Amino acid sequence: MDLKYGRIFLILICFLMFTMPLYAKGSEETGTNPEIIFDPSKDYFPDKATLKHTGGFTVEYFNNYKVVTVLDPWPRSDLTFQYILVQRGTPVPEAYYDAQVIEVPVQSLVTMSTTYLPYIEMLGVLDTLVGHDAFQYINTPAVLKRIEEGKIKEVGYASDVNVELVLDIAPDLIMTHGYGNEWDAHPKLLEAGLKVALNGERSELSPLGRTEWIKFIALFFNKEKEAGRIFDSIVEEYNALLEKV
Repeated sequence: MDLKYGRIFLILICFLMFTMPLYAKGSEETGTNPEIIFDPSKDYFPDKATLKHTGGFTVEYFNNYKVVTVLDPWPRSDLTFQYILVQRGTPVPEAYYDAQVIEVPVQSLVTMSTTYLPYIEMLGVLDTLVGHDAFQYINTPAVLKRIEEGKIKEVGYASDVNVELVLDIAPDLIMTHGYGNEWDAHPKLLEAGLKVALNGERSELSPLGRTEWIKFIALFFNKEKEAGRIFDSIVEEYNALLEKV
């Protein structure tokens, strides 16, 4: 990333921090859902993500599940990771019984990077956050408040993650990143039988490509509509900043 775009990326981060309160909402939809009577002809995901600036992941929609593929989990990786997101209360498609299946919307989340926290607040799903890797790097006020209230546990950083504590928390999902080396947390977490999603935003070379990973997070909460609205607003502000640089 050159100096010009580095400056723009820093400005974009400041913009995100400033606008979080404008987007943060309550998240009634992330609570316990009433029992669902499955209708195989129904489209359970009327709001669908469209990707414009990132090629780091794809999503394919079916009536009651989404197939999400992370194509570039970390820089220069030749691995891909696939997740089957099944609408809560509906059956798992037979073709994917051997894949990592995650019920959505996710109701409890552990994060392993502070960069996800602003997006989680913007999407209105902060009430699902029950664990984070290291508190010392957090500067999101709403998250700090939940920590003070004892609602979020500190689970440990990278390969030093406290797997026993995470098992005790039993989150629906752990979102983390990888480097492709011995510091990665996801091999330990997967070995323990936990649900883990690799977020590849760090592989992006452009500010908007990286920011569009808000749509990746949104997929796990059925918040595609909200993510699209937020991202489009950020793009407008970003383009306005470009004209001034």
